[in-house]
Amino acid sequence: MDKNHLYLTDDSIPTPVYQCIDAYRQKIRMSGSGANSLLIDDFFGEVHNIMKDTHLREIARIRNENTVEIMRLKKAVAQKDSARGMTPSTSQSTFREM
Repeated sequence: MDKNHLYLTDDSIPTPVYQCIDAYRQKIRMSGSGANSLLIDDFFGEVHNIMKDTHLREIARIRNENTVEIMRLKKAVAQKDSARGMTPSTSQSTFREM
């Protein structure tokens, strides 16, 4: 399998990285050979920022999903407690004793 095809079909790499690769390919083609090392440093700096941004968004998404699930569980527990005639203060003290 072609090496370029492998990285182009890799789902773990965010799409903006491919755009960054293309932009830096163009910069290298247009620049002289002396600036290539600095362009490579710039490229990896930008890719790092893209990856960090993607990871932070994924962490935020997971946190939001977990918060929603916790709220659902709290609501379900509160509904069960109210069906049994327990007040929120007695149900909280019951959980602490366990």
